[in-house]
Amino acid sequence: MRHYSRRILLILTLTVMPAILARLVVGAEHGVSVVGLGRDGETILEFIGRIDQNGANFTFIGYLTRVRALNEASLFAGGDPTARTEKTAHFTIKGETTLTSRSTLNNVFTVDSKGKLDIFFNETPSADFTNPGSFSAGDLIASFSISFQNAINAIAPAQGVSTGWGVLAQTRAGQFRLDGRRLQFGRKDQRERVSATGQGTLLDPAIPISVIFITGNMVGLD
Repeated sequence: MRHYSRRILLILTLTVMPAILARLVVGAEHGVSVVGLGRDGETILEFIGRIDQNGANFTFIGYLTRVRALNEASLFAGGDPTARTEKTAHFTIKGETTLTSRSTLNNVFTVDSKGKLDIFFNETPSADFTNPGSFSAGDLIASFSISFQNAINAIAPAQGVSTGWGVLAQTRAGQFRLDGRRLQFGRKDQRERVSATGQGTLLDPAIPISVIFITGNMVGLD
């Protein structure tokens, strides 16, 4: 019986594992390694950034602080891990969504929006939060469609705690070179769940205009 069980385990290993591995690298050319890819429940990306609201339009700019299968030190220029900012980040993010619905209850409200999110590789980091356009410089290496819900708990006048979550579907998986390696960022049709938390400030209630500083991660859904 024990010998029979071992044979079953061996057969499963030889048949199932290649299928799993093939799914993770599908779409990659020979000699190209895939990064920013993971199975269901695995953390793929981590980020930090800012959401700017202007009426029904939301713009996110930020940078990646973790990419699965990449050495963390490779994400930034400079060797000090305690001094990392957008100005040293090789991977920047630019996202745009439009409001689809809004719900309120006492001091809590939620906003749903849909749009797109792009990731850029900058061989020479140049992003600066005082220049939002700098976050879409460099080479476009990944694009996603995104559905996002943000919940705000107003804790003081014009101040609130932000908690957000949503789903991304990758629509573009581009290639780039880093540390002498040819890499592909993610896989087309990969799905991820994004979660984020932070602090928001209402700047103009009439339009409205607000800014939210957030940090979060993206976890595999496939």
